[in-house]
Amino acid sequence: MNRLRTTNKMFIVIFLAGSLFGMNVYASEDYTGLAAYDEAVYTAEVEKSMHKMHGLYLRAFDKSLSKSEKAKAKKEYFKISQTLVRNMHQRVMKMNIKEGAALSHTDVLLSTHMTMMLLDMLAAEQLAD
Repeated sequence: MNRLRTTNKMFIVIFLAGSLFGMNVYASEDYTGLAAYDEAVYTAEVEKSMHKMHGLYLRAFDKSLSKSEKAKAKKEYFKISQTLVRNMHQRVMKMNIKEGAALSHTDVLLSTHMTMMLLDMLAAEQLAD
């Protein structure tokens, strides 16, 4: 149980930091992609992951599922969100804000949506304890 609480705290810190950063950075209309990645492919992958995460989020609160099935959904959600956060971090670290680089609308929405779902799941766990 202590390991779960430590993990919960770690996720809260990571996502709060990400959401605070994301809320203060706006995408530039004239941003042409300073980092070396394909924006269309990235956006498609993010949308695919977010769709899967949303389904897992709903499963985590489905009253018809067992505790084990809910825990499995949460664990998979955490794995996907960690991958997305790491990918976003890698992108941010390659950006040159002095040249006008900014997070895309996709990045900002991803950060906000993930944070809301994650905080809800973690709050529910803390309240259940």
